[in-house]
Amino acid sequence: MVTPVAAWTGTGFVAVSIWAVLPQHAVPTGWELFSLALFAFGWWWRLPVIRLQGYLLWGLGMIGLEWGLEALPLSSIAVASYTLALAALWSKDERMGREERDAIRLLGSLAAIAALATLAWRVVDGAYLGIVWIALGAVLMELGIFGWPGEVRRIALALAALGAGRVLIDDIIPLGNHGLWIPRLLPAAAALPTYWIAYRSRRAERMLMPVAAWTGTAFLAVSMWAVLPHDAVAAAWALYSLALLAAGFRWKQPQIGVLSCALAAVAYWWWVVDFLTPRSTTALPLSALAGCAGTIACYYAAQLLAPRGHIIRLYASLLATTLTALLLYEEVSGRMLTISWGIQGAALLAAGFALGDKIPRLSGLLLLLVCILKLFCYDLGYLEPLPRAFSFLVLGLILMGVSWVYSRFRERFTGDR
Repeated sequence: MVTPVAAWTGTGFVAVSIWAVLPQHAVPTGWELFSLALFAFGWWWRLPVIRLQGYLLWGLGMIGLEWGLEALPLSSIAVASYTLALAALWSKDERMGREERDAIRLLGSLAAIAALATLAWRVVDGAYLGIVWIALGAVLMELGIFGWPGEVRRIALALAALGAGRVLIDDIIPLGNHGLWIPRLLPAAAALPTYWIAYRSRRAERMLMPVAAWTGTAFLAVSMWAVLPHDAVAAAWALYSLALLAAGFRWKQPQIGVLSCALAAVAYWWWVVDFLTPRSTTALPLSALAGCAGTIACYYAAQLLAPRGHIIRLYASLLATTLTALLLYEEVSGRMLTISWGIQGAALLAAGFALGDKIPRLSGLLLLLVCILKLFCYDLGYLEPLPRAFSFLVLGLILMGVSWVYSRFRERFTGDR
């Protein structure tokens, strides 16, 4: 039978001896190792008093970090804390009480992750610290998902959120789309573990999955802006949104579809702002034309990818149609604008006929209605006689063709969706 007074006295002597013999920066490590020995002894012989001494010395080792946050004591605290958490996880009632097990699992997990995060802060360059914290959170989340112990999962996610904030402050806010490549690629590097967290939390933490997915998408989109030429950014975003849409349909995750729509809208407004910004020349450069055409192509691909009757199909069609009309408005002179829009409307009608899809047909009809209104409200009063007559002639021929096609194939289109 161990006498409590003798046990406390012996523990105090050993703790003081460690403090007196070891170098100052190694004292917390010595206390942590001794605390593990005390805990193991108290756990094996079912002695709560000895385990309590181990807990107190474990806490004393963490307090001793004020002498210097060196790598060795931080590592020892992380190992000791996680060992205690696992021991509490795998202990039965005859070894440790339920309240004691729950407390040690939580405190041990918290202390281990805090020590690892502090260790990363000490040894990692500040520019990469946020990425390391996110990656560390992803790895530790895996331990929590497997139940080693389960408390680790939530704490690891908090560490990943702290890392995301660090990336925002250190790697995104001061970022520019010029200079060295490495800083401009850091948000993309942070997106990888963030996406992994989103993927792994789709079952364990369903409320977290969309938050992590949005964060990872924002990181990667910012890195695209920083790395790519100006006129290629929106096209890359549109292609990225198309990939997200395909992933959302593949994995049956509506949140990813919403994220895809948001990114497509950002790419759309990029061109709207670009068109409204004054330029040194009246015509768009070839790179801008190619970028805008690529964006429009991604929108039409998204329309084809979405199932019939899905709202995203209508959304993608509206983005593509209006952006094409804006591009024509920017590039085509006022005398030919009505004809250009009429040709676009006819092309949409033809595509709707070929695909058996009413959305392109309705888009084409709406655009032709805009052309008719423009003819009577603007062209009659402002265009010269010859361009005005040519506009009426071309648009009239297009409308006659549309009328003939609808009359000829009316029964075929009644069942289209």
